[in-house]
Amino acid sequence: RKVFVNVRGKGLFRVSLNGAGAVASSLNTTLSLLTNENIQFSEFQISPTYATDSTIVGAAREGIYKSVDGGLTWSVAGFPD
Repeated sequence: RKVFVNVRGKGLFRVSLNGAGAVASSLNTTLSLLTNENIQFSEFQISPTYATDSTIVGAAREGIYKSVDGGLTWSVAGFPD
């Protein structure tokens, strides 16, 4: 019941849905990246085992970022060629 939505210029949101499919809560997981460094993801990928490892990878113009805590904190994972 979690959905991720990337909103251009606003960030990557983790949205939780209730049993009826309505939004129960939402969290901008990339707010710190936007606020401190104006990093916006052009692409992102959720780990196939997200339920157990909480891993998200996001690509921006100048770097690739990884979170292992569901988007609460981010680290640089590499740079595009």
